[in-house]
Formats: sequence, C-alpha cells, structure tokens
Amino acid sequence: MSVDIFSKRKYYVTTIFLAAGLIFILKLFGLQVISSKYKVSATNNVLREIVQYPARGLVYDRNGVLMVFNKPAYDLLVTPREVERFDTLSFCRLLEISKEDLIAGIQKASEYSTYKPSILIKQIPPKVLPIFRSNYINLKVFIHSREHCVNMHNHRQRTF
Repeated sequence: MSVDIFSKRKYYVTTIFLAAGLIFILKLFGLQVISSKYKVSATNNVLREIVQYPARGLVYDRNGVLMVFNKPAYDLLVTPREVERFDTLSFCRLLEISKEDLIAGIQKASEYSTYKPSILIKQIPPKVLPIFRSNYINLKVFIHSREHCVNMHNHRQRTF
C-alpha cells in the first residue's frame, strides 16, 4: 500500500513541474514574440534615427539662367550628458557666439533631454565646419553635425 502512494506522488510532482515549465515557456513566448513592449524599448536603446534632408534641384528660368541653387549648411548638435570641460572662449570665438548663448543653449538642451542630441547652433557656414572639426577633434560632445541644404535665390535682375 505504501508503494502505491509514492508512485502516485511521482506523477503529481512530475505534472506540477511540467505545468510550471509550460507556464514559463508560454510567458517567454508572449514576451519575446507577441508583445512589442520590450522591442520598442530595446530599439530606442540601440538605434538612432538620422534624418537626411534631400537637396532641392537647381531651378533655371526659360532662358537657362540659374534662379535657385543649393548651399550646404550644418547644424551643431550637443548631447548634454556627454558634455565635458572644454575651452569655451576659443569655442565661442570660432563660432562667433557669446559664452552666455553657449551656456543657455546647453541648458536648454539638457532641459529637453540629457540623452538625445539637440541643436545648439543652426546653419554653420561650410567654411567654418572643417576648422571647427580640426580644433575640436578630441571633443566628443559636438561631433554630431547634421548636414542639410538651404535654397539660395540668385538675385540678379530678371527680365521677363
């Protein structure tokens, strides 16, 4: 009789472990395959979207005179959490801004998000960017520069 009780117990314990294992497998399947909650969170940690603005084509009038052309412009971005100590005076001199504007821009960016790059200075001229990059090659904070095109109009006298 006592052998009979232990043999039934073996089946009960096995059934409980199999049921618990099945519950865990179903829960993992739901988290990994069905639910997109953690996928979105993981994607936000890994991927960074970079917007590339398309250049508008050249516009000519019917006589072949150039009316609108593209001029490259760059935005300087800052990630506040990565800001280290740097020479603010030469930085401001190079970009022709005041120290107060620089501090206010970094403060505004950190109020928005300390992890996401924010625009510090818009439309840096193409001539200044190589000088800036060569002077601040070791400064990780301002490496993010975003290129886009600004449409410029040819202001010559037009006869219609």
